[in-house]
Amino acid sequence: MRILLPSTLLFVALFAGLPVHAQSAGDAVYAFGLELTSNPESSHVGDLVHAQFVLHDGSRDTPAGLVPGAPGTALQPHTVSWRVEKIGNDTAGWIVYTPSSVITYGGTDTPVALAVVPDFTVVNPYLQVRLIAVIATGAADSGPREVSAIVLFFTTGVAGFSANPLGSLKLGPRDIGQASIELVNQATVPRGFSFEAKGNECGLGAVPPAPLVLKAKQRRVVPITLQAPPETNIFAKTCQVSFAVASSDNPANPRLVTVMAQISGVYVDPLNTFWVIVAILAIILLLLFIKRRKEKLDEEILGKPQKPWLIPVEKVYLKHLKAKDERAWYVVRHYLMEDEYRSALLWYRAYKKGTKGGRKRERLILKQEKSYTRWKASWQKAIAKPLQEADRLDAKLQRKLDRKAAKLHRKETRKWKTLCAKLTEVAAKSTARAEEKHAKEARKAEKKGLPVPKAPRPEAAQLPPAPALVALPLASHRLGKKSERFRRRMAKRQGNLEVKFERADARHLAKLERKVRKLARKLDDPTFVDEHPLLRGAASR
Repeated sequence: MRILLPSTLLFVALFAGLPVHAQSAGDAVYAFGLELTSNPESSHVGDLVHAQFVLHDGSRDTPAGLVPGAPGTALQPHTVSWRVEKIGNDTAGWIVYTPSSVITYGGTDTPVALAVVPDFTVVNPYLQVRLIAVIATGAADSGPREVSAIVLFFTTGVAGFSANPLGSLKLGPRDIGQASIELVNQATVPRGFSFEAKGNECGLGAVPPAPLVLKAKQRRVVPITLQAPPETNIFAKTCQVSFAVASSDNPANPRLVTVMAQISGVYVDPLNTFWVIVAILAIILLLLFIKRRKEKLDEEILGKPQKPWLIPVEKVYLKHLKAKDERAWYVVRHYLMEDEYRSALLWYRAYKKGTKGGRKRERLILKQEKSYTRWKASWQKAIAKPLQEADRLDAKLQRKLDRKAAKLHRKETRKWKTLCAKLTEVAAKSTARAEEKHAKEARKAEKKGLPVPKAPRPEAAQLPPAPALVALPLASHRLGKKSERFRRRMAKRQGNLEVKFERADARHLAKLERKVRKLARKLDDPTFVDEHPLLRGAASR
């Protein structure tokens, strides 16, 4: 009779890490056990996985087993053959190689390896296998004995996965587009995938997708956002961006996926465009300013005609003419003056065009006059500055005296108000006494039947005049001496500046004379110096 260990207990014992034994019942001579020594590792499709067993032969049918210390000259061989059973459903695709037959002897341990290979048709990632050892002892009293053990195999399916780009992108500078990668999990179990950027030749803005998990045999399209650089490419430029896609169960062997992008076009930066427009407008304004300045110089040199109706004398004439004869005013204003102004403008433009290029002397003289006027104005401003400081000091001291006079006036006003209040109070008391006396006399007259005397007139208080504000002039005050000393010092400084200006003016005119003489020699015009408004009479010096 055989007693086998139930498969459920074997499965629990397998995952608890305990040795699995199964032995036949019967007499105590034959004892066999099958133990799983190492759990098999997970495998990919096509990988050969081994589960290691040890067959324990504890039989005592040999002299060594029956009589301890007896010579082992009569060993009894035990022939062991193997049988494999797949447990459960969906075991297709699992190839199990049955171990070869072995011969054991009592008191020995024989290692046995069970090989399993999953192929591409595997559906169930788990396979439970029962390994049965059929032992022939040669004893006449019993048939073959059997012991068994259960082992669990696991496969992740196909080790590889596919990651392929879907098409290419066409972008302009700074454009944003989406590329796609088709990711297929060919395993029979869920698997996680991570992405990492590896190559970026053109400096595209590319962010790797977030890690994701795909179910068994699942297919997914993963979007990738790309942004082209701001460089301008008139002709198309091909750029490559590479991503390393690695699975969670095999991160050491990633797949490299390359996404292609064509970049072409012209990028217009809004900020740079704004500054370019500002620069163009500035250049245009500068050119208009230069043109207007040149026209203004020509107008000053040639004397551009003025509109007659804007001349003050003509405005007065037109006003009186309109009041006297409105029809005549209309003819003069809108016909005669308009025609006169158009004629003057035509003459001015024709003369300006005819003398173009011949106004170099006049333009130079006008430019030098303006420069000299600005230079002289700066000197006059500096010369007038000392007396202006003296005037500011006088104004400051006078304001101080005015504040002092106002303070004295407020003090006298307070005294006057106090005196007026006292005088008004005395007058009120006197009036009250007179009224009281009149009331007493009136009562007596009423008792005696006499006429009532007249009521006394209230006496007005004799108030002194209000004090007037007395100004404190600076000239008669002691601060006036301080002001006079400071003004004398400033006048002396102004005199020194005037002397410096006369010397600087002489140097300036001498330098201008040398420049004008040089230009006169160049223009072959000896009268240019005498005709110059700033150098008249310089030829005689």
